[in-house]
Amino acid sequence: MRLVLVPLINLWILLWWVLLLPVRLLGRSHRPEYVRYRLSGDLPWRRRHFPRRLWFFRQRLHPGAVASIEVLRRQLEELARDPKLRGVIFEVDGLELVPAKRQALVQMFSTLRQAGKEVLGYGVSVSNGEYELLCAADRILLPAAGRVDLTGFAAELTALGSGLDRLGVKAHFIRRGDHKTAPELFTHAEPSPIQRETIERLLDERYARLVAALVRGRRLSEEEARARIDGGPYGAKRALAQGLIDGLCSEPDLPHLLAPKDRVPKEKDGRPEAVVATFSAWRASQIWRKPDWRPWRMARPVGVVPLNGIIAEGRGGNLPAGPVVAGSASVIEALNAARKDPRVPAVVLYVSSPGGSAPASEMILEAVRHLSEKKPVVAYFDRVAASGGYMAVCGAKEIWAGDGAVAGSIGVFGGKFEVSGLLRHLGIHRSLVTRGQNAGLLSPTRGFTDTERAALEAEIDETYQSFLEIVAKARGRTVEEIHARGEGRIFSAEHALAEGLVDRVGGFEDACRRALELAGRPAKAPIEVALFGTRPPRLGLLGLVSQLARTQIYALCDPWFSASWLGRGSDGV
Repeated sequence: MRLVLVPLINLWILLWWVLLLPVRLLGRSHRPEYVRYRLSGDLPWRRRHFPRRLWFFRQRLHPGAVASIEVLRRQLEELARDPKLRGVIFEVDGLELVPAKRQALVQMFSTLRQAGKEVLGYGVSVSNGEYELLCAADRILLPAAGRVDLTGFAAELTALGSGLDRLGVKAHFIRRGDHKTAPELFTHAEPSPIQRETIERLLDERYARLVAALVRGRRLSEEEARARIDGGPYGAKRALAQGLIDGLCSEPDLPHLLAPKDRVPKEKDGRPEAVVATFSAWRASQIWRKPDWRPWRMARPVGVVPLNGIIAEGRGGNLPAGPVVAGSASVIEALNAARKDPRVPAVVLYVSSPGGSAPASEMILEAVRHLSEKKPVVAYFDRVAASGGYMAVCGAKEIWAGDGAVAGSIGVFGGKFEVSGLLRHLGIHRSLVTRGQNAGLLSPTRGFTDTERAALEAEIDETYQSFLEIVAKARGRTVEEIHARGEGRIFSAEHALAEGLVDRVGGFEDACRRALELAGRPAKAPIEVALFGTRPPRLGLLGLVSQLARTQIYALCDPWFSASWLGRGSDGV
């Protein structure tokens, strides 16, 4: 069927290309000199497509918006080959990128500059992360009312122990390792020195990347870069005086600013203008551009299975304004679908999870192992793969991390909340009647008895030992070596690589290419992606509580990482 349809489709493409040729010839005098993009939100590596949606129900994008990092890369490669294009403008507006994605954009900026194109950065209120990206541009412009929020990084640590005591709620948790700080949120009156030390180390690494960006992009010494950060935030005029930006210009005046000085204005007494347009307008102006032929054979794509959010049993879902829950049933279903699909020679497990339920994480691990027996699996994470999230990636053939990601937190904890004091305050009386020495283990009306605590400690010891054995087998280390890296210790991607917990640090596209290489596919062939897993349903707060309450043994890292590193994600991978 494809041998019949492809020639017909290509014939239609050719006819349409010929019919539009006069239009392109008429518009050649208006060929853009600058192409403008708008970067906002959390750009996905690849945009997720939902074929069941009708075209008029699909989300409308801003004319200069970027659908995905991969689409932007392909477009910039086309722009770099246009000898008449002078440059590209990147406007940032609420851009929230993890360091790995930011580094991918920096490399694209560098490629454009090497091709002789000017890279211009523009923004109104520019954050730390946005400014770090714009430092890779040739020039940075802001309107006179703009602002550079260059202030460095801060973290607020919370401890609820004293507050819960006042409410009549006591947290009874058992953990393995002082570095497993997740239960400290409920058990401690203030953050522990170990938790503070871990956070400070990760903030130091983030701060160092920001300083390095200023040194490279603004040609400052390290001392000057630190002084500029300590002096922030800046209004646009003060930022210009401090050498943090290169000029002041309102958005409507950009075409006038970019016009060549010797250009004659079109209107009498007017100002000369450069032609600034979107990529689609630029492409429409290309007279002899190559038609988008349909290939004779469909590419064999790499399968991508997302594991996004706190791991729990069941199907998971999204809270309206809270964390995403990765249901083990949904993830396993997607892994099995990728295993059975004959079109897919290799799979990338794209992880963004701080962990969660220990049994649910181990079930996902077994499904990954089952898939790996048939097809090569490369696990990739650019935010966090910690605790149960890291356990899941141990079933892959290779583990890749993005620059600035967080890994580790090998450890478990378990326990419950006792609400007997709260019930007394409310005038509620509950009596616990049991048959069996440990039958009241999970009851919230009292704490643990000695035998119940011993039983729970034995279960936590067994789960932790199993976790160590899983990682040791996957990483080719002894249990003792993994224990030295365990007990809840958290590592940045670079330190995880040095400790042998990941195989490589790189980008998502590199991980996809590596998966195809392991399957014996050509290394330089174009990469196509097939996404497995449906969009998660909405999940009510009671649904989340009930899912997490069913299991009392957790492989979950510090809640601060869940909020700061995990994020809400994007409509794609």
